[in-house]
Amino acid sequence: TNNTLTYAIGETRKSFVVSIIDDAPGATNAPRTINLTLSAPTGGAVLGQSAATITILDNESVIGFSASTYSVIESGGSATISVNRTGGLGDAVSVAFNTVNGTALAGVHYTAVNSTLNFAAGQSNQDVLISVANNLIVDDNRTVNLVLSGFTGSALPGLSSSVLTIVDDESGPGALSFSANSYRVVETNTSVSIGVVRSGGSAGNVSVNF
Repeated sequence: TNNTLTYAIGETRKSFVVSIIDDAPGATNAPRTINLTLSAPTGGAVLGQSAATITILDNESVIGFSASTYSVIESGGSATISVNRTGGLGDAVSVAFNTVNGTALAGVHYTAVNSTLNFAAGQSNQDVLISVANNLIVDDNRTVNLVLSGFTGSALPGLSSSVLTIVDDESGPGALSFSANSYRVVETNTSVSIGVVRSGGSAGNVSVNF
């Protein structure tokens, strides 16, 4: 747009409107700029600040998992799943987060999560904790499917599915170690019991010489 602003005697403020076009739904882009200039003053007026900039912020944002796969050792207690928002952050949006059984069963191997993630204006990340059970038996690695759906507002789907693998820490033969690096016994005792522990796995029959 371009035009002339005319000030009457005693008048100190004028304004003009720049129309903004919202691009096609689903289009995401970086912020864009418009340069503004004032020129050719008349009536003895001089130019002060004669340049300015408008920045057009993209309103569309993309929400998705930070990775296509995650893993957690079953004795770790919980897995942290990150959901990221990129693109426009100017408004509030939301997305539904759901866990779906893979080879892992909700209530047995993990605690199901079915919630809504609400991103405030300017917010770009949320973490979700999924609790996992340590069952102390050999049952191999198990998987949980992670799904994002129900995008609201200007939110668009990015990586909307992922898989969490619960790693069985009893699935290997394990490591055999003394229970301590030193022991003490009074010489009048008739014996001393030395513990040897198996950790990091309990699958199969194993042995060790002492």
